[in-house]
Amino acid sequence: MAKRDPYPNRIREVMRWEATEEITPFDIDDGLHAAISWDLPHQYACIVRHQDPVTEKITEKSYRNAKAAHKYLMKLWLSDAQDVVVLTDQAIHSPSTLLDDIQ
Repeated sequence: MAKRDPYPNRIREVMRWEATEEITPFDIDDGLHAAISWDLPHQYACIVRHQDPVTEKITEKSYRNAKAAHKYLMKLWLSDAQDVVVLTDQAIHSPSTLLDDIQ
């Protein structure tokens, strides 16, 4: 039996859309609505995304165990990773900006 995708998408629906040259207008309210409407599946503790300082490659890892995520974050902190972002079920955190505020 196939495993259910934890991050379902709407690709079939999007592929049926008609392409046009018109620019779709949006405003700050649309952006805020999109930002607050995300949903992390309940079986996941968090998602960690960071950019490698050398290759500038962005890596994203999802964790079901908060202790494993904490261990990975400590590893990133010690390796001077750039643009670390942590997504939990309640907020989007950027520890690198928190560190800048402290210093």
